[in-house]
Amino acid sequence: MTIKDDMHFIGKKITTKRKKIGITVEELAQKTLLPVSVIKKAEKGSTLVSFQDYITIFYALNLIAPEFL
Repeated sequence: MTIKDDMHFIGKKITTKRKKIGITVEELAQKTLLPVSVIKKAEKGSTLVSFQDYITIFYALNLIAPEFL
């Protein structure tokens, strides 16, 4: 598995979780205080999104516990 594959997998997980809890990309952006463009890049698995931004998104989607922040 390559880094690109890993990032694509992570992006799909973000999209799946966001849809499961019933919020839009725009709502997730508001919740995280990140630009919509960053959320969209994260959902595509972009390596242009910072690690900290991914952590912020994971936390907002309850994919990680607060003690990891």
